[in-house]
Amino acid sequence: MNEIAATEQAEVHTVRLTPAEFVATQAKIAKLNERAAKRGFTGRFEVTGKRVEVSVTNESGLNVTTVYMDSLITGETPKYNGWSFLARIDTIAGTEEFTTASAPGVERIDRELVRPGHCDHCDSNRYRKNTYLVVNEDGEVKNVGSTCIKDFLGWSGSFAFISEGEVEESVFGAGHGGGEPTWTVDTVLAAAYASIRANGWVPSSFDARTTVSVVRLIIGAVTATKYEKADLAMLREYAEEAAAKASVVREWILSDEFKGNSSYVDNLKATVAAGEAGWKQLGLLASAPQAYIRHLESAPEREARQAQWDAEKAAKAAQKASSVFLGTVKGKLEVKGTIIAISYSAHTHGTTVRYSIETAEKNVVKWSASSEVLGDKEGVEVHIIGTVKEHEEFNGLKRTIITRCAKVNPDTGKAFSSKATSQHSRSTWSDETDGFVYPHQDEAHADCEYCYNVKHFGHYLGAQADEA
Repeated sequence: MNEIAATEQAEVHTVRLTPAEFVATQAKIAKLNERAAKRGFTGRFEVTGKRVEVSVTNESGLNVTTVYMDSLITGETPKYNGWSFLARIDTIAGTEEFTTASAPGVERIDRELVRPGHCDHCDSNRYRKNTYLVVNEDGEVKNVGSTCIKDFLGWSGSFAFISEGEVEESVFGAGHGGGEPTWTVDTVLAAAYASIRANGWVPSSFDARTTVSVVRLIIGAVTATKYEKADLAMLREYAEEAAAKASVVREWILSDEFKGNSSYVDNLKATVAAGEAGWKQLGLLASAPQAYIRHLESAPEREARQAQWDAEKAAKAAQKASSVFLGTVKGKLEVKGTIIAISYSAHTHGTTVRYSIETAEKNVVKWSASSEVLGDKEGVEVHIIGTVKEHEEFNGLKRTIITRCAKVNPDTGKAFSSKATSQHSRSTWSDETDGFVYPHQDEAHADCEYCYNVKHFGHYLGAQADEA
């Protein structure tokens, strides 16, 4: 870089990329250099990156560390016949103003050296859309017009002058941050360990929330709903232990103690050795703490655990084999059973609550509600009536999907009336009592859930909610 052409040190401008984006950017730069060389451009560009780790602590109490690359576009100033090209000068039409597009390796152009429209080579001055600023080895700086540039190139064809700013805009301008995020191995191992300590090991083959799905929530690989954030907060008591165990599990996986003639062992060792992981490696890494925990068990404990797993597997297979569809599509269906799973999904209109209910005969019924109509606890017995929407089979298990459901009044065997309940829920202000009054609060309505709760629990749901 010639000092005559720059008066100030330019600020270093880096762009934060994911590791996957950084690799893609290197490939883009290589192609750009190849194309430009064919058009007479002798300078080269390169992208360099510095690995950085950004750590945050979320609802789970765990420290989540994401890996990025702080990337910088640099280049080599093009040279022709002893002259180095410093910048292209672009005149702003209809004005005497101009912009500069610096060559790679050139920091900031001294604008006093620029004379737009003037060519020092042919000593002419006229309106020119583009001129070039060049410098020789003796430090002599010249403004050269596009027509005369061939005398500096040594050939008459047009050449590709590409500025560092144009390369940055081409490579980074399309937006970044959409690449695959990457986390440190210890972040994923700690998240998996905390999940296993709180919920036990749940493999991906299970229908319930699996260990890897909890890991994705903890590290932010998927967006957690407000209900899931509350679940994450329950992991706080294991956060400190999990953070300490992450390095222990990592070292054990890399040691000779963890061995075997299987691709699982080879792949897990390679993933841990890499030091960082993307989306595709989460499932494999999530199993590492469980492998370590098994290693610590005694032989009788391992046998007992395996027997339990075999029994659960056999029971699940038997359930699938004996499962049947309930009711007929579009027909009414009354269901008595136990809530075995609850999941939530957020959307633009709110949150959908999905209940999985198992009957006494081990048949499964699913209902997607717009609110927590049946509560937020698993293991609760429920009695509902609804319309069969469809029958579906999932991994060999026959499931009945119902819709437009209502809870059943145990006293009458009929569905609670949403209209009656809604009437009771509307309170009005009474000057006489100086408080809110619920309509018909002194008389019972058939199949009104408010009335049922007053009779059996001594309070209105509305009053209970107001107190809460």
